[in-house]
Amino acid sequence: MIGDRYGRKVNLMRTLWGSAILTALTALAPNVYVLVMMRFVAGTMAGVFSTSLALVSSQTPSRRRGYAIGMMQVAFLWGWRWGR
Repeated sequence: MIGDRYGRKVNLMRTLWGSAILTALTALAPNVYVLVMMRFVAGTMAGVFSTSLALVSSQTPSRRRGYAIGMMQVAFLWGWRWGR
């Protein structure tokens, strides 16, 4: 809904920056209650995969859409696997 109103690229940047900042700030949590609250707010910023999927689907020509979505999924899985 936010992506349709403000644009998919803006929504993708919101999710990426919000997740990155809140994940980094969890290291500074003074107690477990603040940590849980930060993780809760970070969860509301999540949604990078579905936002990326919507952006790729809308920006790619229909004849190349399957390839583009497949490459995006490979990149996410590969980053998840080797980024740990």
